[in-house]
Amino acid sequence: MKTLKYITLVLGISLFSSCLDEEPKYSMDNGVQFSNESNAKMALDGCYGYMTTHSVYGHFYTELTIGASGFAWFTTNGSYQDDYVSLRARLSDDLNQGVWEGLYKVVNETNTFIANVADSPLDNSVKVIMTGQAKFLRALAYYNLATIWGDVPYKIAASAIGAVELPRTPKAQIFAQCESDWTDAFNTLPETVTDGYGSKWAAKAFLGKLYHTMACQGDETAWQKAKECFDAVYGKFALESKFQNLFVDNVNNSKESIFQLNYTTTSDYNKSRLHWVFSARDCGVGVAWARTTITKSFYDKFRGTYPGDPRIDGTFFSKWRKYQNGAPKAQMFKERLTANDSSYCYPYFVYASGEQLELNNGTGKNRLSRWKTAFLMMKFQTRQIQVMMN
Repeated sequence: MKTLKYITLVLGISLFSSCLDEEPKYSMDNGVQFSNESNAKMALDGCYGYMTTHSVYGHFYTELTIGASGFAWFTTNGSYQDDYVSLRARLSDDLNQGVWEGLYKVVNETNTFIANVADSPLDNSVKVIMTGQAKFLRALAYYNLATIWGDVPYKIAASAIGAVELPRTPKAQIFAQCESDWTDAFNTLPETVTDGYGSKWAAKAFLGKLYHTMACQGDETAWQKAKECFDAVYGKFALESKFQNLFVDNVNNSKESIFQLNYTTTSDYNKSRLHWVFSARDCGVGVAWARTTITKSFYDKFRGTYPGDPRIDGTFFSKWRKYQNGAPKAQMFKERLTANDSSYCYPYFVYASGEQLELNNGTGKNRLSRWKTAFLMMKFQTRQIQVMMN
């Protein structure tokens, strides 16, 4: 990831100005916006909404991080995304710029929200919780920025004209701010988990993730801190009995979800486009381009490490019924389905045993589609955290 980390200086000059060169204003007068709890909550929802946009978790963030992870490759025929596999990201790339601007939009909005709540006539109990929510979100944005690019511009006050071309701040200071914000969120937010918002134990879980990241990057003192956080969270959440249940439509109030952002299919702004990137072509009625696919080596390692694990079928998409014009393709034989009625990819052309077919009909593509990657971002690696706590 070195290439991504060392592009920050130029990005900080060329892009950060577009995120911070604004007066902190809302569509209605600030005094009206924060005159009562209901209006203030609308502003808070707006802060969380910016994290769901196409620039962040709705598309670009997932494609950027998975595309450059070494576990996936792009099928984009020579476009700039192909270079991410070799860690040759360019400053002009849409993914780089989009994620950078999207995350700093969250930072700017939460900074503005915190300042306006502090100056509002709201009851102090409301101020404390809403400020904790904004800090939870700001920490998440800064954590993502620092883990992708390393040293990044840093600002925790509401922006005003002239707050541009900020210098890079050492990653350690960014992590310290994340630690402070998530600690405040843990101390002020309710224990009850509500989809779309941070909670007390979500803040503690992310603190553990922060300490684990710091420990992996050389801070030996952070190992114990991470363990203490995960020990505290252990038992507050539980795994779903069936892994695939996490991917059905309208998943709400899952006992496995530590922090969850929901999407709607009726909005042009707040909707997930991950199916564009990860779903196999012609696998359903929606738009799917199969732009990012998991490598064979990653699949082999998963299968070799966890043989017979039911999560394999719930994670890797290697066969699907073909769709044409919004409906399943007509069967070759009316009385039964055949191999030619579906599409197949790796490992079906390599492994031949039991339930799996060895095909040689020339219709398949040697490709593995990871279509449920939304879990990594929307559920924030719940299962990884559970494993750590064990």
